[in-house]
Amino acid sequence: MKKISVEIVQGNVLSVDAKGFVVPQFADKMSLTGVSGILSQNGHFCGIRDYAVVARQRRLPFGYSFVTDGRDGVKMLNVSLLGVSAPDAFGMVQLSTFAALAEAEKNGLDRIVMPALGTGKSGSLSFTRSAKAMLSAIESYAPLAQGFLKNVTICIFKGDKAFRDYKNVAGKKSYRAYVNDELEIWNEVNRRSLMRNA
Repeated sequence: MKKISVEIVQGNVLSVDAKGFVVPQFADKMSLTGVSGILSQNGHFCGIRDYAVVARQRRLPFGYSFVTDGRDGVKMLNVSLLGVSAPDAFGMVQLSTFAALAEAEKNGLDRIVMPALGTGKSGSLSFTRSAKAMLSAIESYAPLAQGFLKNVTICIFKGDKAFRDYKNVAGKKSYRAYVNDELEIWNEVNRRSLMRNA
C-alpha cells in the first residue's frame, strides 16, 4: 500500500508551499469567498475563472473534481461541493476528497493543500465530522494510490478549537476507511439535485 502522509496545520492555505490547492466550488458557478477568494486575490484568479466558464456551460456533479491552472504551474483542484444539502454533506466531503486525490495524482502532484471541507460559510459539518469524512477518504484512497502523491496538508483557518478537533480525530484515529458504495451515493445526490433544478 502506498503511504500518503497527512499533516494538519493551523492557518491559511497559502501558508503551505504546494503546487496543488483544493478549492470548494458551487456546481454551476464559481465562489469568490473562502479559499477561492484567498487564492484569486493572490494571483490565481485565472484558475477560478476557468472553473466558472466550465461550470456555467455544464453543471458539474457534486463530489466531482475539475482541475484548472493557477499561476506559476499551480493546479487548482476545484471540487463541486458548495450548496450540497446537510444530510448529504458528509458523503460528499468524502467523495470530493477522494476525487481531489485522484486528480492530484493524475496531474503528477506530490503535495496538495486542502481546507477543512464542509465547514465554511456554505458548509454544515462540524470540524470533527469534517475530519472524519476527509481522513476516511484519504485512508480509502491510499490502497489505490499510484505513488505520486506523498503529502496532503489540511489547513484549519478557524481557530484553536477547530484545530484541536481535527488533531483529536487524527490522533485517536476515530474514523475508518468508508464502506459506503460511493458511486451509489454520488448518483443519488446528483439525481435529486438535477430534479430540483429541472
